[in-house]
Amino acid sequence: MLPIFDLHCDLLSYLSENSQRTHNDAEIGCALPHLQQGKVKVQTLAIYSPTAAGSTQMAARECAVYQQLLEKHSQQFAPAHTLEQIKAVFNDVSRVGIVASIENASGFCEEDEPLAHGLARLDKMYEQLGRVLYISLTHHHENRFGGGNKSEAGLKKDGKALLEHLAEHHPETAIDLSHTSDDLAYDIFKFIDRQKLNLPIIASHSNFRTIWDNPRNLPDEYVQEIVQRDGIIGINFLRAYIHDTQPAKLLHHILYGINQQAHRHLAYGADFFFTDDHPDESRVPFFFPAHENSSKYPEINQELRDYISRQDIDALSYGNVMTFLEKTWKF
Repeated sequence: MLPIFDLHCDLLSYLSENSQRTHNDAEIGCALPHLQQGKVKVQTLAIYSPTAAGSTQMAARECAVYQQLLEKHSQQFAPAHTLEQIKAVFNDVSRVGIVASIENASGFCEEDEPLAHGLARLDKMYEQLGRVLYISLTHHHENRFGGGNKSEAGLKKDGKALLEHLAEHHPETAIDLSHTSDDLAYDIFKFIDRQKLNLPIIASHSNFRTIWDNPRNLPDEYVQEIVQRDGIIGINFLRAYIHDTQPAKLLHHILYGINQQAHRHLAYGADFFFTDDHPDESRVPFFFPAHENSSKYPEINQELRDYISRQDIDALSYGNVMTFLEKTWKF
């Protein structure tokens, strides 16, 4: 089976919300047994918090859980903070490599505190986590940095300051577009170019709007921006972003990306999270059975063999992310 490098899941928020939960609980699609069965060798773990009072405390708890996975469960998890560590874990039969990301900048900066406090907290998080693969400025809704995918706001003053801070202090960290409004994504591109900021671009868990019209999916012009900037697009497994009724549309998203000349820029970003207590029953089932957890990767890749080359499947599974990191993790 091919090794998998997955760009997004919410295991940390699942574990931080209830001390009785463990990383072996099969009820979440990115549980360790699922990861091992699907040969996921590197899993990106998001530090997620909504834009609301207490967002930084929630993110701090998830940072602590991340550290505990590495310190207390070192027989199951290994750091994937360098290219050397990633290559080592590819050959490790028992452990899964992990690397952190930050989903929503509200996790390090409350809405009503000085920005300088939030940026100092962010720098501290880098020390705690060892590596941050990417940061998204927003989640679904608008915050002090810009507009989420359920808003129309663009890049705000604090968002510009954050991009400048990252370019100066953490230029290896990618900017994630998966939860931006269209206006925020446009403004990020424009600001990076105008200020000549050396920042990588990623859409860690987004599909293609031409295949399924959802604001969380990428319009064609932004797909091409990511391709031209040597970025990465992580294919999302949520039904809401694939198709209401047709699980085979997941393959259509992948094939569409290849036809958009993004075959060297596609990856997996399944977006597994705990769904049982989600208040929106209209989204049930959240995942089609064919994509419901990380163990499904071999079957998905096997089905792709009828449509694309082994080289493109290798690239999708892990190769494109590795090429991306070889270019961006040189700092």
